[in-house]
Amino acid sequence: MKFKPMQDRILVREMVPTSTGGVVLPDTVNQGPKFGVVIAVGDGSRFQSGIQVPVRVNEGQRVMFERHCGVKIRIDAEELLMLREGEIMGVFEDDEAVPLHSVK
Repeated sequence: MKFKPMQDRILVREMVPTSTGGVVLPDTVNQGPKFGVVIAVGDGSRFQSGIQVPVRVNEGQRVMFERHCGVKIRIDAEELLMLREGEIMGVFEDDEAVPLHSVK
């Protein structure tokens, strides 16, 4: 099923860091931020003046976001997370920085 978020919403598949690639994961990893891959993005926010501000993340990008944010939704039997752009803390520009694998 094809799904298009509205406004500044972003659909994310939650991922978890792996211990490969030289990254040391402390016991507190479950208390920090979460990670994911962007599945779909909205067109952006529109001001009353009619100006539209596009979303600054793209499909396929790996992101870090706050632990207790977003709304869990189910699409095609897969649990995904719907976030607002402001809930995303950052985008990984280097795919090797934090190796991720799917949450099952």
